[in-house]
Amino acid sequence: MAEEKKITLVVDALLENSEGKFLLVRRSAKSSWGVGEWQLPGGKMEWGEDPLDTLKREVSEETALDILGTPTLLGTHTAHIIAKGNDYHAVLLLYKAKAAGDVRLSDEHDDYKWASLEEVKAGPLATGLHNTLAKIA
Repeated sequence: MAEEKKITLVVDALLENSEGKFLLVRRSAKSSWGVGEWQLPGGKMEWGEDPLDTLKREVSEETALDILGTPTLLGTHTAHIIAKGNDYHAVLLLYKAKAAGDVRLSDEHDDYKWASLEEVKAGPLATGLHNTLAKIA
């Protein structure tokens, strides 16, 4: 079957813990794309869902963390992702949020680390995300 071209909306979470560090997660071998790559927690919006509801659901599903307060929209970026036989043009909303709880990863990820904002900005992340992060003071 040929790849189908799709547009999808995704939310990413720049999650900050009480020590001022930010969460990075690594995609596992069970992931449908990006195996072994480090990324921010997040995922695709479901039909009828609000972006903030998507953010809370994806963070909970992927990390078991709770979002505290109201997340701040930092910006947008785009990425090209090929997964599950589809060619996606992903439009991503990047939110910054405070997180609480203990990290428990889903099957999509096999490792995590807390990093400074400078380490996150310098790290190998999804296409376009560096441009959005560069706008953050």
